Amino acid sequence: MRLALVLVLVLGGGCTLFTRDAARALADADAHAAHGDYPAAMAAYNSYLARYPGDGGADRARAVRSLVKDLLDARAERDRLAAREGELARQTAARETDLTRQAAARDAELARLRQELAARQAEVTRLREDLEALKRTDLQMERRRR
Repeated sequence: MRLALVLVLVLGGGCTLFTRDAARALADADAHAAHGDYPAAMAAYNSYLARYPGDGGADRARAVRSLVKDLLDARAERDRLAAREGELARQTAARETDLTRQAAARDAELARLRQELAARQAEVTRLREDLEALKRTDLQMERRRR
């Protein structure tokens, strides 16, 4: 009879100790989550669920762990998108700089070509005037011969 009483006390006390440890582990995981230390919360929930899968708080721990995992995934995606946005901004700035440089080079080339065109048009005008002068001279010489 004493043996049965001792077993009941040991097993009953062990369950209480088991429940206290489980509650402490769950409270620790909750505290990490409440303070925003989500990687530590994730590890604490995983540890709690591995040690106490049948505890009364296990369902809530699974649900909160799932939320923490979703939060961590969302933050990782946000960070990835922010990095991508930064890369695209750098590429855009580099492309704009390149396009500005190309536009300046084209503007310089256009100015040079316009200047060359003006010089050639002036030369054509001078050559026409010279040709007209030669024609007049030729006509005058021909009139004198007659």
